[in-house]
Amino acid sequence: MRKINRCIKRVPSSPIFYIADTCFFVYRYFDEAKITDPHEKQRALQAKQYWTVIDGQCKSGLAKVFILDVCIAEAFKTLAKKYYGSSGIFPSTAHYDAAKKRLSKDVSFSARDAKKAQRNVRFHDIQTSRDIIIGVDRFFENTLKKHPRVGIVDLLILSTARYLIDFLGFDRDRLHIITMDNRLYKLARGYAELPSAFNPDVPADLAAKVFIP
Repeated sequence: MRKINRCIKRVPSSPIFYIADTCFFVYRYFDEAKITDPHEKQRALQAKQYWTVIDGQCKSGLAKVFILDVCIAEAFKTLAKKYYGSSGIFPSTAHYDAAKKRLSKDVSFSARDAKKAQRNVRFHDIQTSRDIIIGVDRFFENTLKKHPRVGIVDLLILSTARYLIDFLGFDRDRLHIITMDNRLYKLARGYAELPSAFNPDVPADLAAKVFIP
Protein backbone atom coordinates (compact mmCIF):
# COMPACT_ATOMS: atom_id res chain seq x y z
CA MET A 1 0.00 0.00 0.00
CA ARG A 2 1.28 3.47 -0.87
CA LYS A 3 2.18 5.80 1.96
CA ILE A 4 -0.46 8.43 2.65
CA ASN A 5 1.96 11.25 1.79
CA ARG A 6 2.48 9.65 -1.64
CA CYS A 7 -1.21 10.02 -2.50
CA ILE A 8 -3.46 12.96 -3.35
CA LYS A 9 -7.23 12.83 -2.99
CA ARG A 10 -9.13 13.60 -6.17
CA VAL A 11 -11.74 15.39 -4.08
CA PRO A 12 -9.86 16.81 -1.08
CA SER A 13 -11.81 17.73 2.04
CA SER A 14 -10.12 21.14 2.09
CA PRO A 15 -8.27 23.12 -0.62
CA ILE A 16 -4.85 21.89 -1.66
CA PHE A 17 -2.01 23.60 -3.47
CA TYR A 18 0.47 22.65 -6.15
CA ILE A 19 3.85 24.10 -7.06
CA ALA A 20 4.51 23.28 -10.71
CA ASP A 21 7.92 23.41 -12.32
CA THR A 22 8.47 24.46 -15.93
CA CYS A 23 8.86 20.92 -17.27
CA PHE A 24 5.45 19.90 -15.98
CA PHE A 25 3.71 23.22 -16.64
CA VAL A 26 4.52 23.40 -20.35
CA TYR A 27 2.85 20.08 -21.12
CA ARG A 28 -0.50 21.81 -20.61
CA TYR A 29 0.14 23.52 -23.92
CA PHE A 30 1.16 20.54 -26.05
CA ASP A 31 -1.42 18.77 -28.19
CA GLU A 32 -0.43 15.16 -27.70
CA ALA A 33 -2.37 14.13 -30.81
CA LYS A 34 -0.01 16.27 -32.93
CA ILE A 35 3.28 15.15 -31.33
CA THR A 36 5.34 12.95 -33.62
CA ASP A 37 8.14 12.06 -31.21
CA PRO A 38 7.06 8.91 -29.25
CA HIS A 39 8.97 9.84 -26.09
CA GLU A 40 7.50 13.34 -25.96
CA LYS A 41 4.03 11.98 -26.71
CA GLN A 42 4.26 9.58 -23.76
CA ARG A 43 5.45 12.33 -21.40
CA ALA A 44 2.66 14.60 -22.61
CA LEU A 45 0.03 11.92 -21.99
CA GLN A 46 1.31 11.28 -18.47
CA ALA A 47 1.38 15.00 -17.66
CA LYS A 48 -2.09 15.54 -19.12
CA GLN A 49 -3.49 12.83 -16.83
CA TYR A 50 -2.32 14.92 -13.89
CA TRP A 51 -3.64 18.12 -15.42
CA THR A 52 -7.07 16.56 -15.98
CA VAL A 53 -7.40 15.95 -12.24
CA ILE A 54 -5.80 19.26 -11.21
CA ASP A 55 -7.95 21.29 -13.61
CA GLY A 56 -11.06 19.61 -12.21
CA GLN A 57 -9.98 20.42 -8.67
CA CYS A 58 -9.25 24.04 -9.59
CA LYS A 59 -12.61 24.41 -11.32
CA SER A 60 -14.33 23.16 -8.16
CA GLY A 61 -12.34 25.58 -6.00
CA LEU A 62 -10.47 22.73 -4.33
CA ALA A 63 -6.97 23.51 -5.61
CA LYS A 64 -4.69 26.29 -6.77
CA VAL A 65 -1.45 26.10 -8.73
CA PHE A 66 1.59 28.24 -7.95
CA ILE A 67 4.15 29.07 -10.64
CA LEU A 68 7.38 30.91 -9.87
CA ASP A 69 7.72 33.99 -12.11
CA VAL A 70 11.03 32.79 -13.54
CA CYS A 71 9.34 29.48 -14.41
CA ILE A 72 6.76 31.36 -16.46
CA ALA A 73 9.60 32.97 -18.41
CA GLU A 74 11.19 29.54 -18.80
CA ALA A 75 7.90 28.15 -20.06
CA PHE A 76 7.79 30.63 -22.94
CA LYS A 77 11.40 29.81 -23.73
CA THR A 78 10.64 26.09 -23.69
CA LEU A 79 7.78 26.52 -26.16
CA ALA A 80 10.11 28.44 -28.47
CA LYS A 81 12.86 25.85 -28.08
CA LYS A 82 10.47 23.02 -28.93
CA TYR A 83 9.21 24.89 -31.98
CA TYR A 84 12.46 26.20 -33.45
CA GLY A 85 14.34 23.04 -32.50
CA SER A 86 12.10 20.83 -34.66
CA SER A 87 11.23 18.61 -31.71
CA GLY A 88 8.17 17.11 -33.37
CA ILE A 89 5.80 18.81 -30.91
CA PHE A 90 4.50 21.74 -32.96
CA PRO A 91 3.73 20.67 -36.54
CA SER A 92 3.06 24.23 -37.68
CA THR A 93 3.43 27.88 -36.70
CA ALA A 94 -0.30 27.96 -35.96
CA HIS A 95 0.08 25.26 -33.30
CA TYR A 96 3.01 27.12 -31.73
CA ASP A 97 1.09 30.42 -31.70
CA ALA A 98 -1.94 28.70 -30.15
CA ALA A 99 0.23 27.28 -27.36
CA LYS A 100 1.72 30.71 -26.61
CA LYS A 101 -1.73 32.25 -26.56
CA ARG A 102 -3.04 29.66 -24.10
CA LEU A 103 -0.03 30.13 -21.85
CA SER A 104 -0.43 33.91 -21.91
CA LYS A 105 -4.11 33.61 -21.04
CA ASP A 106 -3.44 31.26 -18.13
CA VAL A 107 -0.87 33.53 -16.47
CA SER A 108 -2.68 36.81 -17.13
CA PHE A 109 -5.43 38.40 -15.07
CA SER A 110 -7.36 41.30 -16.53
CA ALA A 111 -8.59 44.29 -14.54
CA ARG A 112 -12.14 43.28 -15.42
CA ASP A 113 -11.65 39.83 -13.86
CA ALA A 114 -9.95 41.35 -10.82
CA LYS A 115 -13.07 43.44 -10.10
CA LYS A 116 -15.45 40.44 -10.10
CA ALA A 117 -17.04 39.53 -6.79
CA GLN A 118 -16.31 35.84 -7.44
CA ARG A 119 -12.82 35.16 -8.78
CA ASN A 120 -11.53 31.68 -9.53
CA VAL A 121 -7.79 32.12 -9.99
CA ARG A 122 -6.22 28.79 -10.94
CA PHE A 123 -2.64 29.93 -11.50
CA HIS A 124 -0.85 32.21 -9.10
CA ASP A 125 2.55 33.55 -10.05
CA ILE A 126 5.03 33.77 -7.19
CA GLN A 127 7.44 36.69 -7.30
CA THR A 128 11.06 35.80 -6.61
CA SER A 129 11.36 37.67 -3.32
CA ARG A 130 14.46 38.26 -1.22
CA ASP A 131 13.37 35.57 1.24
CA ILE A 132 13.02 32.98 -1.53
CA ILE A 133 16.42 33.90 -2.99
CA ILE A 134 18.20 33.74 0.36
CA GLY A 135 16.42 30.47 1.15
CA VAL A 136 18.22 28.56 -1.60
CA ASP A 137 21.29 28.47 0.66
CA ARG A 138 19.82 25.63 2.69
CA PHE A 139 19.91 23.35 -0.37
CA PHE A 140 23.45 24.00 -1.61
CA GLU A 141 25.34 21.36 0.37
CA ASN A 142 23.15 18.43 -0.62
CA THR A 143 22.84 19.69 -4.18
CA LEU A 144 26.56 20.17 -4.80
CA LYS A 145 27.47 16.86 -3.16
CA LYS A 146 24.78 14.64 -4.65
CA HIS A 147 22.93 16.48 -7.44
CA PRO A 148 25.39 18.97 -9.02
CA ARG A 149 23.40 19.29 -12.25
CA VAL A 150 20.33 20.75 -10.53
CA GLY A 151 19.99 24.39 -11.62
CA ILE A 152 19.36 27.49 -9.56
CA VAL A 153 15.77 27.85 -10.79
CA ASP A 154 15.05 24.36 -9.46
CA LEU A 155 16.45 25.38 -6.07
CA LEU A 156 14.23 28.46 -6.15
CA ILE A 157 11.25 26.14 -6.54
CA LEU A 158 12.25 24.24 -3.40
CA SER A 159 12.87 27.51 -1.58
CA THR A 160 9.41 28.70 -2.66
CA ALA A 161 7.88 25.63 -1.04
CA ARG A 162 9.58 26.47 2.25
CA TYR A 163 8.59 30.14 1.86
CA LEU A 164 4.91 29.21 1.56
CA ILE A 165 5.19 27.05 4.67
CA ASP A 166 7.44 29.24 6.85
CA PHE A 167 6.26 32.73 5.92
CA LEU A 168 2.67 32.25 4.77
CA GLY A 169 1.63 29.40 7.03
CA PHE A 170 0.74 26.81 4.41
CA ASP A 171 0.13 23.28 5.67
CA ARG A 172 2.93 21.12 4.27
CA ASP A 173 0.58 18.14 3.88
CA ARG A 174 -1.70 20.18 1.62
CA LEU A 175 1.13 21.42 -0.59
CA HIS A 176 2.61 19.32 -3.41
CA ILE A 177 5.54 19.81 -5.79
CA ILE A 178 4.94 18.47 -9.31
CA THR A 179 7.98 18.17 -11.56
CA MET A 180 9.03 16.23 -14.62
CA ASP A 181 12.71 16.95 -14.02
CA ASN A 182 14.06 13.74 -12.51
CA ARG A 183 17.06 15.47 -10.89
CA LEU A 184 14.84 17.98 -9.09
CA TYR A 185 12.45 15.17 -8.15
CA LYS A 186 15.19 13.13 -6.48
CA LEU A 187 16.61 16.16 -4.70
CA ALA A 188 13.21 17.27 -3.38
CA ARG A 189 12.44 13.82 -2.02
CA GLY A 190 15.64 13.93 0.01
CA TYR A 191 14.30 16.66 2.31
CA ALA A 192 11.79 15.59 4.95
CA GLU A 193 10.82 19.22 5.60
CA LEU A 194 9.65 19.74 2.02
CA PRO A 195 6.17 18.88 0.69
CA SER A 196 5.72 15.62 -1.19
CA ALA A 197 7.15 15.71 -4.70
CA PHE A 198 5.63 13.83 -7.64
CA ASN A 199 6.92 13.10 -11.14
CA PRO A 200 4.27 11.99 -13.67
CA ASP A 201 7.07 10.46 -15.76
CA VAL A 202 7.99 7.96 -13.02
CA PRO A 203 6.02 4.66 -13.08
CA ALA A 204 5.36 4.80 -9.33
CA ASP A 205 3.89 8.29 -9.68
CA LEU A 206 1.48 7.73 -12.55
CA ALA A 207 -1.77 9.62 -12.07
CA ALA A 208 -3.75 6.41 -11.59
CA LYS A 209 -1.56 5.55 -8.58
CA VAL A 210 -1.22 8.99 -7.03
CA PHE A 211 -4.79 10.31 -7.19
CA ILE A 212 -7.13 8.33 -4.97
CA PRO A 213 -10.89 8.59 -4.27
